[in-house]
Order: sequence, then C-alpha cells, then structure tokens
Amino acid sequence: MRRFFEVTSLDHLHWRWWYLLVALVFLQAAVVLPTALAAGLSALGGERNALASLGSSGHWLSLLQFSLFVALPLLFLLIARGRGRLAKETGISGGSRRSSLVAFVLIAFIAFEAFVFLYEALSPDAHAASGKVVASLGFGESWLRDLIVFLTITVAAPLGEEFICRGFLFRGIYDVLLSLFVRRVRASSATRVASLVIASAASSFLFTSLHGGDGQDDQLVLIFLLGVLASVLYAITGSLFAPVLFHSLNNCFSLLLSAGEITTALGGVGFFLVVAISPLLCVGLLVFLRRAVGRSTPSSRLGVTS
Repeated sequence: MRRFFEVTSLDHLHWRWWYLLVALVFLQAAVVLPTALAAGLSALGGERNALASLGSSGHWLSLLQFSLFVALPLLFLLIARGRGRLAKETGISGGSRRSSLVAFVLIAFIAFEAFVFLYEALSPDAHAASGKVVASLGFGESWLRDLIVFLTITVAAPLGEEFICRGFLFRGIYDVLLSLFVRRVRASSATRVASLVIASAASSFLFTSLHGGDGQDDQLVLIFLLGVLASVLYAITGSLFAPVLFHSLNNCFSLLLSAGEITTALGGVGFFLVVAISPLLCVGLLVFLRRAVGRSTPSSRLGVTS
C-alpha cells in the first residue's frame, strides 16, 4: 500500500507566490464591491424606491459576493494558467473516484456534526448563536426572498467560499510551501504534512474572517474547524467537489436543525425540498463549470494520496 502522504507529481507545483497576493486582492474586492454597490444604489435611489430597495437587500448582495468569489479567480486563472490547466489545478475535474470522494465527505460530515453537538453542549453561547443566525436571516417576507436566502446559504456560499478559499488560497499556499521545501530541503513526509497543516490553517483563518456578526462571532471555532476539514478533504481527493459537498451538507443540516425556528413563505414542503436538492444543485453547477472551462487530464492529488 502506498504511503498516505507522497508527492505524486512535481509537475503540478506551478503556482507562483504572487498568485496569493492576487487571491487576497480578489477576496477583498469581492467583499468591498457589493457593499459599495449597495451604498451607490441607495444614494441613487432617492425617490426611486426600486433602486433604494435593491441597495438595502442583503441577500442579493450576498449572492453577488459569492458569485465574485468564483468569477474573479476563474478569470485570473484562465489568463494565467490557461483553459486546459485551470480545471485540473483547481480541482474542478480529476481527483478521487466517486465512491471514495463520497465516503470521505460523509466521514468528515459525521465527525464535524458530532463535534458541533459536543461543543454547543459545553458552550451555551455557541448553542444560542444558532438561533441568532436564523433570526438575522429574516425569513417570511416573500417566497422569492426566502428562496434566494436558502439558495445563498446552501448553494452559493459553499460554491463561492470553497472555490476561493480551497481552490485558490489553499492550493496556492500549499504549492508555494511544498515547492519551497522541495527546493530548500527535500520532499519528505514531514514537509508534505507541514505544507498541508500550514496551508489548511492559513486558508481556514481567511475563511473564518469572512464570517461574523448576528451570532457567528460565537461560532468562529466551528467555522475554523469546518475550513480545516474542507481543506483536508480537498487535499485528499484533489477535487473541489468534496469540500463543496461537505460545506453544503453542513449548511443544509444546520437549517434542518433550526426548522422549528424558521417561518418561511415557502411552506414546510418547499423548505424541505430546497434543503434536499441543494447539495445536488452544488454538484450540478460544478459539473457545468467543469464543462464550461474545458475538460483536462485527471490531476494528481495535492501531494496526498489515499
């Protein structure tokens, strides 16, 4: 049996250190642009209620933010790496077999939810935070708004955050560190583990920094752990499908646990239907994205094999 940690091909370590600077700029731009747009629409709105209303609609702005998390890195990598390499190097294509990928996702999901249960049992503030987060979403105004909010939480957020935090930030940090170790030291199990740990921690810290307020301040430990597990899933499988599916399942499960506190214009059946199909919708959108940027040869895992 092959060792768990081993470099499968140094040919895939092509990302340059300045890619990380670009990623951080994109991360900041995707956060600032929707806010600036909201302020501009509200200012231009005046008596035109449609513009003012759009400027104050947080769910539309969140949807724009998560779309930018995908669009900006995708555009950059199409230019910097080329169409053929993009899908391979970000994990949109290639990776583990489906059965292995699903198994890893389920193991991570069960382990994470078990930890959440224990953490909230020991921390009343963290348990109460879930109710604050649900209350801040403002369900019940209209079926369209509720649908947008649900899909933002269960589809747009997993796709956008995983693409930039795992497909771009984690991959870039991991490549830079491992390339440095290979050049300065040597490719050993210790250097691969060190690269994985540092890249997971750094990208998860940035992932955590995207969250806060409305109860999430008391859940930062859980958010950081979710980021670490998503990074490990990405490293093991070499595929963005794994962290995106894991992230979506977690968000869907959190909504199901809070179902008693949610009064939605979609109704009970509509609520459960949206939650049930959201992970499948994530997978479908990734498949669409993979076909849109072009198929490429299967990629090796990010220095980690199963």
